[in-house]
Amino acid sequence: LGCTYAESRYNLEVPKKYRDMVMLPIPKDPVMRREHMRELFGYSFTEDWIAEHRQTFEALLAQYEASEVKRMGTETDPASSKSQESALLSFLEVGVLHAVPNITTPTLVITGDSDRIIPYSHSLTLRSAIPKASLAILPRQGHLFWEMDPTGTYAVLEEHFALYDEAH
Repeated sequence: LGCTYAESRYNLEVPKKYRDMVMLPIPKDPVMRREHMRELFGYSFTEDWIAEHRQTFEALLAQYEASEVKRMGTETDPASSKSQESALLSFLEVGVLHAVPNITTPTLVITGDSDRIIPYSHSLTLRSAIPKASLAILPRQGHLFWEMDPTGTYAVLEEHFALYDEAH
C-alpha cells in the first residue's frame, strides 16, 4: 500500500500550486502541454533525482504525457474536470482510516521520505491503523519511488513477500 492519504489533510500539506495544477485542463498547444505536465509530473520526484536522471525523467514524462492525452484527450471537458474534482474532494474529506482496520492480510505500507504529494506522515498513520502492517520508508525517494529506485523498491517488496511466504 503506497501513495495513499490516510486522512483529509491533503489541502493543508500539498503545495497550493500543485493542487491548482491538478485541476487545470490539459493545454492543447504541445509546448504548453509539455511544460504543464513537466511541472505537474515533477512533483512526483525529488529535485535532486530529476537533476541526476534528466534523461530518464524526460522519457517518463513523455510516457506520462502520452497516457494522459490518450486518457483525457488534449483538453479536459469542464464537466469531467468538475466531476473529478468533486470525487477527489469527497475522498479526501472521508479518508481511508475508517476502513483500514478491516484489512486482515499482512500489509506493507511503503513510501518515500521526500514525497511532495503525500507526506510520509500519512504512511505512519496507515501503518498504525492496519493490523499486521509493516512500514518501509525509502530514503531520498519521492511519490513515484518505484520509478526513482526500481531495484530498491523491488528489494523491499521481495523482503516483505518472503516474510509472508515463510509464515505460511
